Amino acid sequence: MGILPQVYSTHQQETDSFRKIESIIPSEKFILRKESGGDYGVDCILEIIEDGFATNIRSHIQLKSKQNQFLDSDGYFKYSVPIKTINYLSNTLSSIFLIYSESEDVVYWEWNSVILEKINQSTKTGTKSFKYAFYKTLDDKSIDEIYLTIKNKNEIIINLGLNSLEKGVLENLITEDISYDLLLN
Repeated sequence: MGILPQVYSTHQQETDSFRKIESIIPSEKFILRKESGGDYGVDCILEIIEDGFATNIRSHIQLKSKQNQFLDSDGYFKYSVPIKTINYLSNTLSSIFLIYSESEDVVYWEWNSVILEKINQSTKTGTKSFKYAFYKTLDDKSIDEIYLTIKNKNEIIINLGLNSLEKGVLENLITEDISYDLLLN
């Protein structure tokens, strides 16, 4: 056959991780799109579906994959997140960082703003990465939490009638620490 292009393990990991989240995220609640046009920190976009209609209410997702790594003795999946990626994701409301543990066949996740808050509390200026301890798993309960949080934050902004600059300021004020139980009520 002659010389052919090599399929790198990183490309296989990327494909496997996308297929994994695609199998977890219900198609009746979300449209999951791969992001194209260069990888600056957003790998896919999650759009809410409400009553069978596309809403354009979206969350940007950074998707990573890790082989041969398990939970540590404290029950956390530690991963070194690039600070520039977290900063980039911070420019959009409700961004999410996902990491697929191939060894465990589990997807861990966290709101980008929670990671950013930990970075701001713990690192010095000029630091390039931050080891974050992931513990939330992407499952049915967390899918419901993600859906309601994205939807409710968007409704707050719409109800306030803000322009895009004001939305950016408000996004920084709205914390990800809103209790999931409060969103249900």
